Amino acid sequence: RIRVALRLAAAKADPAGPVVTSGELRVHLADRQVHRDGQEIHLTPIEFNLLAYLAKNAGKFALITLLDVLEHIPSHKCIEFLKAIHTALMPDGLVIIQVPNLQSPDGYLHMYNDITHAVGYVEHSLGQVLQAAGFNVFEFRGFEERPPVKLRHYVANTIRSSYYAWVRFRRKITKNLNPGILNPVFFAVCRKQVRPD
Repeated sequence: RIRVALRLAAAKADPAGPVVTSGELRVHLADRQVHRDGQEIHLTPIEFNLLAYLAKNAGKFALITLLDVLEHIPSHKCIEFLKAIHTALMPDGLVIIQVPNLQSPDGYLHMYNDITHAVGYVEHSLGQVLQAAGFNVFEFRGFEERPPVKLRHYVANTIRSSYYAWVRFRRKITKNLNPGILNPVFFAVCRKQVRPD
């Protein structure tokens, strides 16, 4: 009886239920609503559950990995998602984000080979999204490069390097964008920078 009375008293004191505040976000757990600056953000049940989990565990993660995840999140929700991850990281925590590289020579294949891909990224656009989410320390690297262990790996790496050199040359003479990474997949290593007080 005492537990029931306490639970009823708590419900009367806070009829909207518990609210978790994470940066600019207010997550209303009972109503399953998220507000930013007083405006509601419409989320799917999975998106809400993930955002609520991250908000409830602010500052508790040393490492979060997003391998082939970010390209599935619509662009209008991506920055909020990354802000929640930024908040969930402890100081100097890392997030590793792997996405298809649309500036690779056949980048369109990676974007349109999966119907669930909502957004495509290049180094510049991923950098913009990361900065908007609060990450100021990050670096990009190409993925799928393997050290030559066997002769066939050495030959494949040599052919790939020659092909990338040709692509860079072709883009230079056509005055097209010429990124540093041409691998089909690239990743970002982002650090939650500790700001001095």
